[in-house]
Amino acid sequence: MYGWNPASHSTPLDRPLRTGSIGNLPRVSDLSAISGSPDRRTFSPIKTEPGTSLLLQSSSSSPLRSFGSSPHGSSLAAQVGANQLNQTISGHYVTARSPVSLLAPRSDDDMDHGFPMHMDNDSLEFPSFSNKDRVDLQQASLHLEECIKKDLAKADIADQLVATNAGLPQVPSASGSHPDDYVASDVPHFRVSQEFPVHDVITAEINANTSGFSSLGTFPELQMAWVALDTKLYVWPWKDPAKTTCIEYPEFVTAVGLLPTWSPDLMYLGAQYCIVAATLTEILFSKVTLTGVQHVIETRRFVLRASTNDQRLCKIQCTKQGRVFFGNVEGHVSELQNIKQTMFTKWLWFGPRLANCTLAVYERIACAVPGFHLLFRKEPVVQMILDDTRKILYTLRKDNNVDLYDLGIDGTSGVRHIHLSFQNIVNQALPLLRNVDRLQIKQIISIHPVDTWESARYAFFLLTSAGLRLYFAVSASGLGDRPREFLLGHIRFPPGHNPSTPVSQITTHLNLSNSYSLDGTVLMIAPDDREDQDNIISCSNDLHIYEEKYRESVSVMEVPYHIEHLSELPQHADDSLILRLRSLALNQLTSSRKHIIALTAKKCYILEKSYPVDIMEKMLRTHSPMSAPMREFIESMPPFHSCFLALHLACTTNSTEVQRLATKILRVYGGEPVFENQLPLNGRMVQQPSQTATSPIIFSAKHDAFFYLVGRILGPLWGINPFVFGAEYKGSVAWITGIPASDIPLFIEQLSLVKRYLETNWNELFYPGRASTRHGMPSEDAITAINATKVEMTSIKSLAAILERTIQILKLWEFLLQEGLSQILDYVSRAFSKETLMQVTFPDLLNSPTGSSILQGIIKAIHQRYIDEGTDTESILRISSTIQELCPKLFDADDAVTMKVLTLINQAKASGDNTEALSILDSALNSIRGSATIMGLQEILDRLRECEFYEAMVELCCLAALQSDPQNYAIRFIVNNESQSDTLGKIAMERRQKYYFIIAKVLSDLDVLASGSSGSSSGTQQRKPAEMRRKLEYILDWIYTQSNDVLLHFSVFEWCFSMQLDQYAMASGSPYLKDYLFRKLASFPPADVEGIVRFLKLVADCCERSGDKWTAAKALFQLAVHETARIPITERVDYLLKIDFLCQPMEIQNSLPDLSEFLITVRTHRTLASVQKDIYLHVDGKDFDVAVTPDAMNRVMYELLDVNKLFQLVTEINMPQWTLVILGICGEPPNSRLIVHTWGKFFQNAIEFGERRQISRDALIALITEEIIRVRSHLSNSDQYCTLESVLEGFEKKYASTRRSLEDPVFVFDCIHQGLGQSIMDIIDVYHKLFGRYTADIVMSPHLLRVHIFIVNNVMGNTLSRSLPKDKRKVILGHYSRCLDSYLKVAMRLQLADENILIELQQTCKAVSDWMN
Repeated sequence: MYGWNPASHSTPLDRPLRTGSIGNLPRVSDLSAISGSPDRRTFSPIKTEPGTSLLLQSSSSSPLRSFGSSPHGSSLAAQVGANQLNQTISGHYVTARSPVSLLAPRSDDDMDHGFPMHMDNDSLEFPSFSNKDRVDLQQASLHLEECIKKDLAKADIADQLVATNAGLPQVPSASGSHPDDYVASDVPHFRVSQEFPVHDVITAEINANTSGFSSLGTFPELQMAWVALDTKLYVWPWKDPAKTTCIEYPEFVTAVGLLPTWSPDLMYLGAQYCIVAATLTEILFSKVTLTGVQHVIETRRFVLRASTNDQRLCKIQCTKQGRVFFGNVEGHVSELQNIKQTMFTKWLWFGPRLANCTLAVYERIACAVPGFHLLFRKEPVVQMILDDTRKILYTLRKDNNVDLYDLGIDGTSGVRHIHLSFQNIVNQALPLLRNVDRLQIKQIISIHPVDTWESARYAFFLLTSAGLRLYFAVSASGLGDRPREFLLGHIRFPPGHNPSTPVSQITTHLNLSNSYSLDGTVLMIAPDDREDQDNIISCSNDLHIYEEKYRESVSVMEVPYHIEHLSELPQHADDSLILRLRSLALNQLTSSRKHIIALTAKKCYILEKSYPVDIMEKMLRTHSPMSAPMREFIESMPPFHSCFLALHLACTTNSTEVQRLATKILRVYGGEPVFENQLPLNGRMVQQPSQTATSPIIFSAKHDAFFYLVGRILGPLWGINPFVFGAEYKGSVAWITGIPASDIPLFIEQLSLVKRYLETNWNELFYPGRASTRHGMPSEDAITAINATKVEMTSIKSLAAILERTIQILKLWEFLLQEGLSQILDYVSRAFSKETLMQVTFPDLLNSPTGSSILQGIIKAIHQRYIDEGTDTESILRISSTIQELCPKLFDADDAVTMKVLTLINQAKASGDNTEALSILDSALNSIRGSATIMGLQEILDRLRECEFYEAMVELCCLAALQSDPQNYAIRFIVNNESQSDTLGKIAMERRQKYYFIIAKVLSDLDVLASGSSGSSSGTQQRKPAEMRRKLEYILDWIYTQSNDVLLHFSVFEWCFSMQLDQYAMASGSPYLKDYLFRKLASFPPADVEGIVRFLKLVADCCERSGDKWTAAKALFQLAVHETARIPITERVDYLLKIDFLCQPMEIQNSLPDLSEFLITVRTHRTLASVQKDIYLHVDGKDFDVAVTPDAMNRVMYELLDVNKLFQLVTEINMPQWTLVILGICGEPPNSRLIVHTWGKFFQNAIEFGERRQISRDALIALITEEIIRVRSHLSNSDQYCTLESVLEGFEKKYASTRRSLEDPVFVFDCIHQGLGQSIMDIIDVYHKLFGRYTADIVMSPHLLRVHIFIVNNVMGNTLSRSLPKDKRKVILGHYSRCLDSYLKVAMRLQLADENILIELQQTCKAVSDWMN
């Protein structure tokens, strides 16, 4: 068997292709014989917009060449005229393509040596494939998605078929009649990859069979072939014919099929598949089970039996939904019903039965009335085929009638019959065949469904024995968009057809016996001139999918035996994503080549399909990339597509030389990127100054080729949801993978090939083009070309990053499936909702934050599952290493360290021995101490928090803060008062603050736990508050003593003061505390009085502790004299007193020059403050019922008043005694009258207060004397403002005028004598002076006489409050003996007293005289 070479081998395509010159096909003189066929001689190409491609300018001058005239056996030169159409299509299809890609490819010298030697890639800063330059995954993903969408939006082949008839739009249209519609393929469409002989016994049985009951076929799903001979069915693996299984049936076997039992309703059969065999009276099912890797057929018994209802069944078609259809020799189609069972129906199951699906009335009658069918006898069903995409069953009868059975949208609905008669087919085709014998469609040999991805309008085509293809379009019913009728839309004439030849020549041109359709490639089986041989004539559109008209390449191969059966060998599992997403563009990939099984009576052949890339490989093996044939081949396709083929070949070939040549094609024909405003104009580049890499760019064709190749690989993955919801029960969700496990190795293999190629050829593929190296070229243009190349290289590098990430995601997914999808997702669903997981798409996993978080969650969930199952630490670490090897980008070294630390933390927590736990924990921290800023630090900290290892949390955060700012930019930022111009310092400070915040949070948690008011977990509640308090104090002490991070100290101080835990900061002994306090104090605005006051106290305390008494004194002074602070006057006095105490040693040493002046100021303020303090106490105690307004109370309590304000205040609140103090402090000259008046006023207030309150005499005396003592404490004893004479005179002057003086004349005397403790001698002297001063006063003199009488009597009787010695009494009475007589004479002369006082005075004088004697 060999490929067909039209120049040297015979062919059934008759004379036109067997002439000496392949391309000398005679032109059709009159194409109007076929209505609707265009005349190529007068066809005008579509004009394109200026500037879209330079290729059009060179192609338009070349004459069109006919079919196959290329010297290397290709007709590609004949396509040059069609390139105008191609460019229009590719211009619409690829929006980002360089317009300088193809016209004038560089020679080898230009290509290899055009770049100047003095310009190296490092100096030009080109992106390197190995470095860690930043990439744009988002932009690359968008461009990749755009390429995928364009591939899927490829034009319908119906548009290409109609385009052939563009001159006369009508239905149906026609094509295939012009020589350019078919070209000879340089590479056979199929080659024999394997061949296996049929067992000799079976061959002998076939040859010996004479009954007519024989048929051959294959079970591709089982990789088995079968032969039915009489009552026996032989089934064998075609790779091992010796393992033949024979099934004996009770009757002749008339039809064989294979039923997949994946439907849940067929699980009772207990097998993956069932072989369905129809005999003359029964339908029998045999189980096929999988044992290891081999399928075993049960031959002892049949799992299911059903009656044929006396029908002669000849065809069987099974569906994936578990339905079985039969075609019989009378043209009927029946379905075997009631073969499914559920838990509800199995008890009422009556067994399977056949149901007729044909809806014609006479067929119903024929089944019911014996003999009626003889009047309307039909021909048998010769073909049954299922369109699995549209869910339509097609049947072909021997009389050329076609029946279609609609199975519903999901393939499980009732059957609706549509009949397409042969006469109807002929009538629709006649308008195009009026001058051609209708015998060319005399026999329809097969029906072929057209996949929806190939055409949405054409549902199927019929192939006649003459090679004519009749495409039928669907007319939807409008209900569920299901088909209603089918109309002939296009007729495709066979290769070599010439409508002007005689009828006999046309009808004998082809005589096909069988056919098969595979992804747009049609295989037609024609008997060879030699006996017992067949030719496979294949027509493929693979190379021409981007052309506007439908063009096919033709290939012929010989098979030395008659082909009995053709079927496709499945390359993928039924749930494969590759089968879900199909398009003509995706079919260009050769990673999983299609295979067809050709079964003959003697051998089984595996035919491998070839692809356009194989044509390029063959040409590269015989032609240079710079040769004219290669250039002609490349220019026959859109630039991105030719580069795609070269790239695909370079990635998949095993030949180093082929890869090198394919890479050279990319370099030569791949073009160069240009900026949008640098497009060529009249063959020259328009010079634009100052172009930058941020300008809009048009990428080269080789750039697009990379994106289309990767897009076609990832296309099936792109739109899927990896997490598919299965079921939910009691809160547990059963998940189904959206990425089948069988697809993952294939995706990884394909992507790895592209990635490996990029790694190997990166520097060779991308460099600035010739525009940047042309002699005499302005440097501005060279820079522009370099910038454009940089942008393109960055884009490709971003694509490579997507490749790498996709490979690793797929490896992780494969590992996830091995571990158990639902079990792992149980952990993931704790962080992500079910709806979130269901909505995630594969592109989200590539480049969205949510997708990245989910991937990280999966990795963590895998570890957590092992931890929860109690797996030992070493095993968990091995799992971590395995995941890191699988996906180092998703789970890098930092992630591995993180997982190791987490595992050790869990082990430490589980350890019952505290010493062992600390050892394990220290080992975990050693793994991270050198790099505490890893990405997983937060997770480690969270786990440490859960395990209550607070000390470890703080230590890691301290290390991370220092390691995040090794240059100490943050300290510089603080020293510069947080200057906003210091960007580096600001960033470094933000980094450190992140870790300081965590430390503060730990301290806060410990403080809450220590207070006993925590609402934490049960494990934490078991901790005693005292233990938590010790832990908190230990951590603080460790920070203060072990850390030299000044900013950490500042942060801890900030926490302490913010939590009102000043004692923890003040007792720290940190060398940074004073600096922090000063900076904190300076940061307060003047309006924040409360903060200023608080930190002034703290500064004073800190400085006093550290021995800086001078600074402490100044801080206290600011506190004492602060004008707006609400500091009680009592505290202000204490501050001023403490200042004096602090400054005493310095005053003695005289060490500070400013100390004396400072102390004078302090003592002045202290004197006034002391007065204000006593006034406040007087007011606060409400002594003498002092009436104070709230404002006055606020001032006396909180403000430090000066002299004037203080005098005004005491005047306002009626405290006259204190005015004397203020006057004395100010040094005012004493005014005796004012002083006496003031003391009298005070005494009057006191007497009135006592009367109002009904205070006892002694209590009132005590109250008055206490106030006198308080006032006199602020003045010296010699001060005129508080002399005994002044006080006594003032008191007596007020008291003498009261009624009380008559009853108790010595009240004032007792106040002075008892309360103040003044000497009796001094008091008597003052009273003598007062009597002499007020002798003429009619009020004072009688009162003073009574006081003297009282004093004399008490002295004589020694009844004063304090007893006097006799000698002192003698002195006092001796003095009175001399002056009482004079007082009596004066009183009598001036009549100063009444008669009673005079009598008493006389008696007293006599008593004194007697006592003295």
